Amino acid sequence: MIAFKFPTQITTSGDLLIPLQYRQSIPAGSQLQVVLLVELPTTHEPEATNETLSLKEYIALLRSRPLPPSVITPASGLLGEHLARPLHDAEPDFDETAWNQQWDQIEADMNAEEDADEQIRLQALFQDLK
Repeated sequence: MIAFKFPTQITTSGDLLIPLQYRQSIPAGSQLQVVLLVELPTTHEPEATNETLSLKEYIALLRSRPLPPSVITPASGLLGEHLARPLHDAEPDFDETAWNQQWDQIEADMNAEEDADEQIRLQALFQDLK
């Protein structure tokens, strides 16, 4: 396992920024484990409470709070125009053909594993019938 440590931020669209140097060194199809250590703004102080809330009550509490202005993007223009102009440029070194080949291989491996598992289950079932 390889570990990377770097400062980052959440974009206004909710994406997590990963520096290009790290994205390039992570092979496609890798399983990642993300640990987030969040530094809260100094103006944010958790509310002190002694009462225990149920999950439904906690969800209602969160929904009753207004969203921070930093996460609200006012609507402007037509949706089609916004979709035609993506917020992020495509990665210049992204090889779609290689990515599709890798994805096809992953799907083939998953299908082969599922088929093998199904064969094991069928053999066990037929053994039980004998």
